[in-house]
Amino acid sequence: ETALDVTICQNEVYIFNGNVVSNTGTYVAELQSSTGCDSIVTLNLTVTFTLVSYHDFTICEGDSLLWRNKYYKETGFYPEQLISANGCDSIVTLVLYAIPVSRDTLVTSICPGENVMFHGTAYSTPGTYERVYQAPSGCDSIFVLELDVHEEYTETFTQAICPGDSVLWNGQYYDTGGIFESQLQTINGCDSIQILESVSYTHLTL
Repeated sequence: ETALDVTICQNEVYIFNGNVVSNTGTYVAELQSSTGCDSIVTLNLTVTFTLVSYHDFTICEGDSLLWRNKYYKETGFYPEQLISANGCDSIVTLVLYAIPVSRDTLVTSICPGENVMFHGTAYSTPGTYERVYQAPSGCDSIFVLELDVHEEYTETFTQAICPGDSVLWNGQYYDTGGIFESQLQTINGCDSIQILESVSYTHLTL
């Protein structure tokens, strides 16, 4: 009697006594030797399954992970086929989670001379301002202020006034020379200053 101990990898087959076998088990075949005597052969077959492992990692959006000599930066599954110590396939899979960076943007505008409070600081000039904090996930949380300051609007009118006449300007009559200022409001809610420069003429006596 002869015993054979054989190990194959998953998805492989073994030919025993003219038959294809691919499952772990014991197989017996009765053969006839050249002398005409019976010979019993026992096959002890072991099938080694593919080794599969998963490795979870988490990074922040914009960062990258060096894993098995390669850089990865996007959420996904990245399998790699290796050869294990027993000569069979071994599949290791990188499971990567890229946590998005939180970004909150505030767009606002103010009038000249005003300011807006943003995370404890007053801003009065146009521009883009950022505040970066670390979220509980360990990734950044970014707050952005986009500030616009409206232009100050000033307009000057010059008007001549003859003796005995008057000029109607912004709902009021003026009959003397001088500089007069009227404060209005533009469509964006800011102050608009209009100035009247009136010149009063007198009669000439010959």
